[in-house]
Amino acid sequence: MRRKLIVFTLSVLMLLSITACSASNGSASNQSVQKQIVVTAQKPVKRELETYTEFVGKLTATESSSVYPRLSGIVNSVAVSVGDTVRKGDLLFSYDDTDIRLSLKSAELAVDIANESYNLTVGGSADSTLTQLQAAVKQARMAYDAAEEAYDNAENAPSATTV
Repeated sequence: MRRKLIVFTLSVLMLLSITACSASNGSASNQSVQKQIVVTAQKPVKRELETYTEFVGKLTATESSSVYPRLSGIVNSVAVSVGDTVRKGDLLFSYDDTDIRLSLKSAELAVDIANESYNLTVGGSADSTLTQLQAAVKQARMAYDAAEEAYDNAENAPSATTV
């Protein structure tokens, strides 16, 4: 009887261990089903693919020119910026022409005074005075011509290309 009891107990233990192993296999398969990720698929959409290219570098002008004014003076305004393309005759900058106008007016007055002095002396007898006055008129005329040339240079903007 004892032997039957041992066999019976061992049988029950084996049966329990077999059922326990099959129960754990069943729950593992249930867990793998629960861990699956649901994926939805969509139909592809036909579109244009935009492509672009990016470059890094330094651009330089094919032609450039340095501009040097014909006279010195105070610049009132600059009409262009660095890198702007300009054409011949475009205004680049403007001068304050107050000093040039005053110089021109002074030279005109000097010529007028010299002419008046010459006219007063022509009727006189002193040849040396006449020679001096002729030299003064000539000098005033030269000052007037120089002032007029400076004024004309200020009026004419320098020719330009790319600044």
